[in-house]
Amino acid sequence: MAIAMTASPQTVNAFVPLPTQSLSTIPLHLWGFGQKKSEPTPPTEEELQALDKGLNTVVKKYAGVARPQIKSVEEIKDFLEFLAEDDRLCVVKFHASWCKSCQKFGIRYKKLALQEGDKIDRRGAVLEKGRVRFAEVEFTANADLCKTLGVHKLPYIHIYSGSKGRVADFACGPKNFPLVIEKMNKFLDKEMSHFDKTMEAGSALGDHIATELQDQHFEEAASKVRKA
Repeated sequence: MAIAMTASPQTVNAFVPLPTQSLSTIPLHLWGFGQKKSEPTPPTEEELQALDKGLNTVVKKYAGVARPQIKSVEEIKDFLEFLAEDDRLCVVKFHASWCKSCQKFGIRYKKLALQEGDKIDRRGAVLEKGRVRFAEVEFTANADLCKTLGVHKLPYIHIYSGSKGRVADFACGPKNFPLVIEKMNKFLDKEMSHFDKTMEAGSALGDHIATELQDQHFEEAASKVRKA
C-alpha cells in the first residue's frame, strides 16, 4: 500500500531544503498540473506471481553480467539533467529509506529497470541500452522537490515522455506494481505508433522521389533516342 506523507511523523522532522538550485528552475510542463487521478484495480495474486516469475527470469539471465542503471537524484540539477539526457521514456520512483512499502516496491522496480532499462557492468559502462530510462528520488533528502512535484504518498511514480513532459503520476504500493508496467507500455506503444507513422510518411516520400527520378531518367533516355 502507498503511504500518505501526512501519516508519518518522520517526514515532519526529515524535511531538508535543497541547497543548490531554486525550484523555479523546473519547467512548468514537468510539474503535471491538472492531471486526472484514478484508483487502480488491484491485481490478483496469480497476476503478481506471473509478474515476479517474468522479472526473476530477467534477473537470472543477467546475473553476474549486468545490473540496471538507475539514476539516483541528489538535487534538482540531477533531476533536470536526467530528463533532458535523451528522448526515451523516463520512469522516476519517489521513495524514502524508512518506508517499508518503498523497500518492497524497490525490489520489483530494480528488476523492471534491468528488463527495460540500460544495462551496465560493474564499472558503470553501458553494456546494452534499453527502451526506458529509470531514476529514483529519496524523499527525505529532496523534500522540497518532492512537494513541488506533487508527491504526497510513497512510493510514488512519475513517467515522462520527451518534450511532452510528465504524462503520468500516481501512488503505487508493491501490490499495484503491475500498474507501472501497464502505464509504461501504454506510452511506449504511443511512441512506437508515432515512429511507425513517421517511417510510413518517410517511405511514401522516398517512393515518390524514386518515381520522379525514374520518370526523369526515362524522359532523358527517350529524348536521346529521338535525337539519334
